[in-house]
Formats: sequence, structure tokens, C-alpha cells
Amino acid sequence: MLEGKTTSGFRWKLEDDALDNYELLEALREIDTGNEAAVVDMINLLLPEEEKKALKDHIRSQSGRVSAKKMIQEVAEILEASKEGKNS
Repeated sequence: MLEGKTTSGFRWKLEDDALDNYELLEALREIDTGNEAAVVDMINLLLPEEEKKALKDHIRSQSGRVSAKKMIQEVAEILEASKEGKNS
């Protein structure tokens, strides 16, 4: 189990093999080629539903909105830490 905490304080957990997913690789490639819509697919493939809901609640504003920019920043941190195999 990979675990960590983002700079905003969100504690996350992923299965050890979360990154060993060809469909995740495809979504990341789509993002790299400019398809921003693939970000949603990437998040859905990377985070289990419970983790995704917790993250959205963590960054939800007082008005009830979930900032796309903050969501992408948080997931980027999780992805980077996961690739490094960090456990914290």
C-alpha cells in the first residue's frame, strides 16, 4: 500500500499496483498530447472512488465547488509521490 500526504494536508492511499495500469498510461498519454478531457479518466483510473470523494471533499470550497485546478494539483502530487514509491 502506498500512502502519503499532499502539501495541502490530504492523506491518500493507493494499492501498490495502482500505477501498473495500461489504461492509466493511455490516459496520461492523452493528457500529454493536449487532450485535457482525459484528466477525468486519469483520476478515475488512479484513485479508488472512496479516495476520489475524500479528495473532492478536502478541496471543496465554502460555496460547494470543487476547483478543477486544485484537483489536478493534488492528483499530480499523488501521482508524483506514487511514482517515487513514497510512503509517509
